[in-house]
Amino acid sequence: DDPEMNANIFSNLTFLWMQPLFTRAAYLRKHGRWLEQDDLPPVASIDRSENVEKVFEHAYASYVPSKKKKRRTTGEGSVVEDESATETPEELERRLLFALVATCKKFIIVGGFIRFLNSVLSFSFPILLNLVLSYFQDIQSGKITKEDPPAVYYKG
Repeated sequence: DDPEMNANIFSNLTFLWMQPLFTRAAYLRKHGRWLEQDDLPPVASIDRSENVEKVFEHAYASYVPSKKKKRRTTGEGSVVEDESATETPEELERRLLFALVATCKKFIIVGGFIRFLNSVLSFSFPILLNLVLSYFQDIQSGKITKEDPPAVYYKG
């Protein structure tokens, strides 16, 4: 029942799975009405708060804090190592960060990969365009002729 979950990768990348909603919105707008809550697709099962809460709670409970022994000096001058049962604010922050990353790691990895790919393409396109334009400039200026070897003439 989840249109987003049943969509293929192309449909997900281009948001084609949303097309029925856009069509419905255009139809309603043409007749002077607006989208209602009932017109919206259901929330994907992996995004439902009950499911996300279970994953988060499991990750939060499964965090194993590092056991640091605190040293303290007694009144007699001897050093005693003490393991405290309460977590420090820093440990609680580490536990929360661990649970958040464990809950969202798939989305973090996919988002990071897409961002990396976007950056590579953004930086490589001007370089590729420069190479293509310089090839045509070399042909027009006569630096590359039909008498050159095919590897040079057809490098573009």
